[in-house]
Amino acid sequence: MRVLACIGIVQFHMRSPYMERADGPLLAFGLLTVAFAAQSAQRSRSLGSFAASRVRRLLVPWVFWSVAYGALNVVMAARHGRPLFGWAEPKMLLIGTKLHLWYLPFAFAASLAAGAYVIARRGKPQQSAWAWAELLLIGVVALVLSGWLVDRLPAPMPIPQWLVVAPAVPLGLAFAAIGPAFGAGRPWVISVLALGLVASLAATAMGIEAIPQPQAAVALVCALLWSVPWKAPRVLTAAAQLTMGIYLLHPFFILIMYRHAPEHVKSWTGLAAVVLASGAATWAMRQTRLREMV
Repeated sequence: MRVLACIGIVQFHMRSPYMERADGPLLAFGLLTVAFAAQSAQRSRSLGSFAASRVRRLLVPWVFWSVAYGALNVVMAARHGRPLFGWAEPKMLLIGTKLHLWYLPFAFAASLAAGAYVIARRGKPQQSAWAWAELLLIGVVALVLSGWLVDRLPAPMPIPQWLVVAPAVPLGLAFAAIGPAFGAGRPWVISVLALGLVASLAATAMGIEAIPQPQAAVALVCALLWSVPWKAPRVLTAAAQLTMGIYLLHPFFILIMYRHAPEHVKSWTGLAAVVLASGAATWAMRQTRLREMV
């Protein structure tokens, strides 16, 4: 799911076919980030040690890539005769020097919230079906509110992205609790989720928009895949480990394509080239001391 979500985000940024909005892929990325963070928090000794691990995993790369893209902005400004720091804006102190970097500090805050919830309720019945249902209900309400606000609130970037991904916190916690909460009862959960997915797709076909349909469908697909016990093929596991690096690097390769092959920017060929180039660069970086930056 991480691989598909990552490709969907790149597809949106390249304005490739069939991807007018990136709400679904962004939500999937956020859901999985929170779910994995919740599992990691279960194994952590304390909230402090968990927070330190998230700083290393998310905030340190955010600073690194903010400096890297900031340097690239300076080079581009000098090349075109513009003020060297004319691109700088105050909001970059929160999101970084390239718009897509907003995800890293958001993921840090979301992971920290998830970790605090898990650790605070350690030893309590947070793994019960009732706690799972509460998280799921909060997530559904958050989905409705986020869809309503994004369509009606004229807010600057990246506030719309924050709103789209915010439901990932309760929903990701709910996903992480599916196994512990239900155990052998997973088939029942899977059946309910499957019915929810069918209902969501039917609502989309009938034009019912009470819940943002792309986000609801993505959330349900993620939950189904999370609930079904299966062993991913080795190649898919390896590809999933490259997704964060692809996300961080793909704007650089899109820029190269705009300069050298602009006719392919909005094509499937261009999408494949950017994903593969970003993946190859990520793999190469993971063989060096910069591996923790991707």
